[in-house]
Amino acid sequence: MSLHLCKRGFTPGYTIWTEHGEKPFSEPTLENANDTADGLDEMLADIGDAMHTVSAEDEPPADAKSFYAMLEASQEPVHNYTSVAQLTAVARLMAVKSQHNLGVECINKILNLFDDVLPENHKMPKTFYECTTLLKGLKMPYVKIDACENNCMIYYEEDINKEKCDFCGESRYVVVEPSTGRKRKPIPRKVLRYLPFIPRLQRLYMETKTAKHMRWHKEGRRDNPNVMVHPSDAEAWTHFNTVCP
Repeated sequence: MSLHLCKRGFTPGYTIWTEHGEKPFSEPTLENANDTADGLDEMLADIGDAMHTVSAEDEPPADAKSFYAMLEASQEPVHNYTSVAQLTAVARLMAVKSQHNLGVECINKILNLFDDVLPENHKMPKTFYECTTLLKGLKMPYVKIDACENNCMIYYEEDINKEKCDFCGESRYVVVEPSTGRKRKPIPRKVLRYLPFIPRLQRLYMETKTAKHMRWHKEGRRDNPNVMVHPSDAEAWTHFNTVCP
């Protein structure tokens, strides 16, 4: 099979695995258009259910404040002549920024254009910073770790205070000519961004539909055990079930 795939490739256009148990989906119609919305309200509701409750006397934590701000934005339209919520508009704009690698200055100019053409008293943010503040509750944490420019090592744990690489001897920081006045913070030559696994796993389990898929290999029901189901029949899952029964 591997040799066949290498020589001939996979079947072109076979995006729905109808011969392997997948069912084709139908395009949304006007009758069920409301059921196929962007799902932001459901996502925020799932996050709210997963968060711990805060009493009226206690000060809500930072993540709760960000969540309440998003919840308010998800229910408030951009202006009086549309049903598009503020959070939906900002999320779509940030998605366009990511997909087309747009700079901050470009986003600010687009927002300035929105400010000129939208009705007065609209709710669209005016700067990129305001957009990121609104979406703060959706962000995932990451850790910045300085690394050797030649990828020899990272400056972490027992090596966190070192200023030169143990292997190639390259400087950890950008060499800056000494100057009088305020002391500058050293600039690392290369930075590794580590994405913690646990918060991302928790976020996947916050959404009910995603959580169901995450548990399928344990709880899923197979209508026909003789039909291959990807990826539960793959070698990786078989090995995982053996190591972690």
